[in-house]
Amino acid sequence: MVKSLICVFLGSALGGGCRYLLGIGLKKVSEGLIMPIPTLIVNMLGCFLIGIFYSVISKYTINDSWRLLLVVGFCGSFTTFSTFIYESNGLMTEHIGYAFGYMVLSVVLGLGALWVGMKW
Repeated sequence: MVKSLICVFLGSALGGGCRYLLGIGLKKVSEGLIMPIPTLIVNMLGCFLIGIFYSVISKYTINDSWRLLLVVGFCGSFTTFSTFIYESNGLMTEHIGYAFGYMVLSVVLGLGALWVGMKW
């Protein structure tokens, strides 16, 4: 139990740190856009990584500690679904069309990225 918790904590710290740094880098390239592109990119990358991690872990029957570290910890704190919901809600108040497009893109591209990651 303690080892599992340490794996989740370590993965979460790494995932959160990577999310923060990537968000800073992407913020500059998305200035002036209505849609929150950095969140969209991070969510798609997170879906892709979860697909890869699950495939590798199941294919090679790797210790469950790696699943906890990479999928639960890292991807759990790296992806930003709660931010996605918050930003979608904000878009709906002023730009319903952009909000709908953003939500559809996130789900469709996320499923596609997961599938590609699993086939990687």
